[in-house]
Amino acid sequence: MSEVMAPAKEIRAASSNKVKTPLPMWLQVTLAFVGLMVIWELLSRSGLINPKLFSSPTLVASTWLKLVEQGKYWQHVQVTLVELLLATVLFIVTGILLGIVLGLSPLSFEVTYGPIATLFAFPKVTLFPILILALGMGTTSKVVFGAIFGFFPLVMGVMVAVRGIKQLHLELFDSIGASFWFKTVRLYVPATLPATISAMRIGFVYAGIGVLLAEMFAATKGLGNRIVGAGGQSTLDQFWVYVLTTFLILLAGAGILRMLETRLQRWSE
Repeated sequence: MSEVMAPAKEIRAASSNKVKTPLPMWLQVTLAFVGLMVIWELLSRSGLINPKLFSSPTLVASTWLKLVEQGKYWQHVQVTLVELLLATVLFIVTGILLGIVLGLSPLSFEVTYGPIATLFAFPKVTLFPILILALGMGTTSKVVFGAIFGFFPLVMGVMVAVRGIKQLHLELFDSIGASFWFKTVRLYVPATLPATISAMRIGFVYAGIGVLLAEMFAATKGLGNRIVGAGGQSTLDQFWVYVLTTFLILLAGAGILRMLETRLQRWSE
């Protein structure tokens, strides 16, 4: 009996000596952001950085309140959020489907992965004038431009993940005569979900950059347009308001996807 109870005692002792779990991710990010704001404020007040160029968190906060009161803030945030959301949906759908198709065959993977990676490194901003001529200066061109930025990280991630699916699972679905759409819903997407979410998180940030660049070049509303407009003023308080707003939007979206990715990794294990 004592020999049987010994392992149980060791397990309880090991569990009691476990290292405490780290702080939740959202709390870590919040503390890091607050610490950064404190350092920024101290540097600005001490004169180590130029307040006219880099402003300070207190000045940025007061400027933000003024913009909200004047009604000049939320309309630009709404425009960017809508365009980013549409671009995200577009690159997710196209990236997942094309990534599955190109990743199924070893031949298609070898032939297409290299060129796609090369196109990912291509300066895509040079293509925006073509999009303006083809789609106009409205929302569509900005959504498509943002989706192009987010598409490449996702499609490459899905292709790699599909190649990692076990051959036994593929043969099992083939043996029952499963269609492509059945296998997509029941095998490809579930098996590649953690890796897909990880690639989606990277693509979301890139899509945000694409939307902002499009708004900087050809827009009358949106955070990108306001960043360019505020950059020409005598003080850059408004500039930093819109820059920080953009940063928080991308951080929030990437953070949500990161938490989802972590949960899916645990489920997969």
